[in-house]
Amino acid sequence: MGAGFPADILKQIGGAVFGGSAPGGNAAAGAGSMAIFGTLAAQALEIAKSMMGGGGPPAGTPNVHMDDQTAVIAGMRPPQTPHEEQQVMDVATLTLRAMLNAAKADGRLDETEKERLLGKMQEGGVSAEERRFVDAEIQRPIDIDALVRAVPNKQVAAQIYAASLMAIEVDTDTERRYLADLASKLGLDANAVAYMHQSVGIA
Repeated sequence: MGAGFPADILKQIGGAVFGGSAPGGNAAAGAGSMAIFGTLAAQALEIAKSMMGGGGPPAGTPNVHMDDQTAVIAGMRPPQTPHEEQQVMDVATLTLRAMLNAAKADGRLDETEKERLLGKMQEGGVSAEERRFVDAEIQRPIDIDALVRAVPNKQVAAQIYAASLMAIEVDTDTERRYLADLASKLGLDANAVAYMHQSVGIA
């Protein structure tokens, strides 16, 4: 198992989600998927913080000031110690599980959703072991409570919500209820959730 596992899988799934059909686009988009989730999460939390006490949202994109620890788990700075590497691995695992749970939220993982999440994995050189990991996660029953218990802080909570939101089309009431339940159990502020939905074009 490579040192990047399961972060390497997240790069491939991120490529499928963000890369579209542009030639050569998937690898770059996938490599930055943690930063995409992390930045959106940090912006959403900043919005929620600024609106506490009844204030309105700030104009434009909120400025985010991350401490060094948050920058690592948000994918904004590469890990430099074994402890930081483990943190990144843990967040990548939670992110993968959150994305796959969202894809299963309507009771099925249809072929379109499966291709959206997994279609680029083989092209990216994901190993058989890594593929088995993903297949096992697909078969695992959805357990929001277990997922939430593993979340260490609000930044990661917002990141895995952002990942869940971007992993699916959100075109059924079941998926909307799943996301509402996830946001509630993660303890996310309604303003943060609304900002993430607006940012990705989902009502």
